[in-house]
Amino acid sequence: MKLLKTNYKYIVLITILSVSLFSCCKDDDNIQNDERTTQELLIGKWHYDVLPTGDATACEAETFYQFLDSESVRYQSVRDYTGFLYVPGQGEVIGDCFYNNQTLASYTIIDDQEIIIDNSSRIHTLNIVSINTTTLVITKQGVSGDDTIVLKKEI
Repeated sequence: MKLLKTNYKYIVLITILSVSLFSCCKDDDNIQNDERTTQELLIGKWHYDVLPTGDATACEAETFYQFLDSESVRYQSVRDYTGFLYVPGQGEVIGDCFYNNQTLASYTIIDDQEIIIDNSSRIHTLNIVSINTTTLVITKQGVSGDDTIVLKKEI
């Protein structure tokens, strides 16, 4: 009888340990990310990573969109400075890069697929291809059609 009680205790203990071990899942940490809205994922500063021409140069990687809240975005484009003439007051040259002036604008997300940015003088659209906690893939109108751009979130 004593042997049966001892075995019963071990069986119960092994069952409890098994249930607790198997109930933990590696994907549990990702559930929160999956439940976040596009708006929530978008908040933060995103830098160019890959452009239609390939990996962003050091200067191009300084280009950013910073979504401050559900209505405001700050953005700045940066490109390699190759000696072109520019209008004073429109930006500045720092090292090998030309920094356009930063712009503060409002934005709206349409159906989790488009970001409409309105800076009072111009409206432009970014089409969301995909978004997660670290990567935003967009398309936007370029010179010869839609350009696909990969942005990485600044941590």
